[in-house]
Amino acid sequence: MSDRKKVIVAGLSQRFFVHQISIMNEYSISMIADSSEMKAKMNEYMGYPIGTFEEIKDYDHDEILIVSHSRCMSLISRLLSMGIDRDKIVIWNPKLCLDESEYSLKVDENGSIRASVHNEDTKIEATLCAFSDLVVFEEIYLKNAYRFVSGEDTVLIDVGMNIGLASLFFASKGFIKKVYGFEPFKPTYERALKNFSLNEKSLSEKIRGYNYGLGEADGEQTVHYLADNPGYMRAGKEAVAADPGDGSAETAIIKEAGPEILKIMDENPGASFAMKIDCEGAEYEIIPDLIKHGVLKRIGIVVMESHYGREDEIMEAFRKEGFVVYSNEEPPYRTGTLFAVRKERTG
Repeated sequence: MSDRKKVIVAGLSQRFFVHQISIMNEYSISMIADSSEMKAKMNEYMGYPIGTFEEIKDYDHDEILIVSHSRCMSLISRLLSMGIDRDKIVIWNPKLCLDESEYSLKVDENGSIRASVHNEDTKIEATLCAFSDLVVFEEIYLKNAYRFVSGEDTVLIDVGMNIGLASLFFASKGFIKKVYGFEPFKPTYERALKNFSLNEKSLSEKIRGYNYGLGEADGEQTVHYLADNPGYMRAGKEAVAADPGDGSAETAIIKEAGPEILKIMDENPGASFAMKIDCEGAEYEIIPDLIKHGVLKRIGIVVMESHYGREDEIMEAFRKEGFVVYSNEEPPYRTGTLFAVRKERTG
């Protein structure tokens, strides 16, 4: 007799198709629940019946599995509205860099997801409530996109703080003594502060957040704000302008990058500096300004996400500044992860 849990998969998705073999090996699937329109198109998949959400009660199950990132929050809302016990809802992730015993994603009383990570000797807590939150969580904690180690006390500058997941990740490292984070959009910045407040002071007090972004010059921008996907927001030349009267508009304050980072360096004489950058395309304005003010020469390592398929420009800029650069971007992808490490120790 199989000891696998019986589950209902809530919602077909591309992510389910990618990971279906792993899921089928891990669980005994009773049914796949989706819309009546989906059921009309196909009544089974790989031998598993497809039913509506209302039919969930007719199938034996221990848990309800949500695999989709893009539909996750709407699926949680749908299930809770049906009276499903939130403790029965499982947010599924592939087995990557963290063992299942090292983290959990639980639906809370508000229909959001409470993430808990046991990172080395530190517990990290955060609330996720958007598609982009789940994507960023997986990148940082399950794929170790920003993991590096150092034997030197390091100050980390987080450009594109978002809801604070990366800042918390870095603050949990013993060699990271301070984290300075920049987030231009007020609703996103406030979510970061709330996430910081969920954690022990020994962790949260290492982080200093600023509610403005960095760019090539001081200024303000009013842009369309994506409340459901704050991780994809951008400021700078590529941002989508909005009328101030637009209900989705947010005004972001931008400060010139070079002088702002120099202030941090002056506050921390003798420290080693590292930088994480994920600002949805604004890196093409920020990095030249850091070079202009001599900032990049004082940074030992940069971990970043590049956008628009222009990573060669960034790699060449870092090379000229004395870095060895690694990138995982391959054409025709428009985003990639880049690590730049200075050949010599910075002082």
